[in-house]
Amino acid sequence: PNAVTLFAVVPAIFAAIAGAFGAFATVCLLGMTSAFCDALDGLLAKFQGVSSRSGQALDSVLDRVTESLILIGLAVYFRDTVSLLLLSLLALFGGYMTSYVSAKAEVMNVAIPRGMMRRPERAVYLMTGCAFTPLWALLMPVDAHPALRFLPAVVAMALIGVLATGSAFSRLHALVAGLAEAD
Repeated sequence: PNAVTLFAVVPAIFAAIAGAFGAFATVCLLGMTSAFCDALDGLLAKFQGVSSRSGQALDSVLDRVTESLILIGLAVYFRDTVSLLLLSLLALFGGYMTSYVSAKAEVMNVAIPRGMMRRPERAVYLMTGCAFTPLWALLMPVDAHPALRFLPAVVAMALIGVLATGSAFSRLHALVAGLAEAD
């Protein structure tokens, strides 16, 4: 299972490279391959009876790595359009903060609502946006503003950025309130 977890980084690296060049369909294909590996490693560990805390830690950290790689690749592609660069960075921020606050709550033994925009949701939104972007771009004039030309990916990043960040702050509120009650 750990080998599958580690392998999931390889397609994510290539997805990031594809994203940096605006190859959205390739981002989708490679991102889905990485996500499939992420799902497979946990199933494999359970099936083989080798689930471990070290494997869970490796999986959790590499989940952040693979998700970040893809969004960084898109940020590189959108670097000349400040609003889209910021949007991709907001999606990256939201994903990190959602996961970080949840992990912090778990370590501090505070129950918080699961909320929305967990990693699988973020992956589905981003891969769906990337899958539809090449088709959409064919319908747009070549000189259309990038926000319009790449609208499906832009919408996906906006949803992730806004909803994940909102979810992170909602979880943070629940964490702080839970800690205040315990004090």
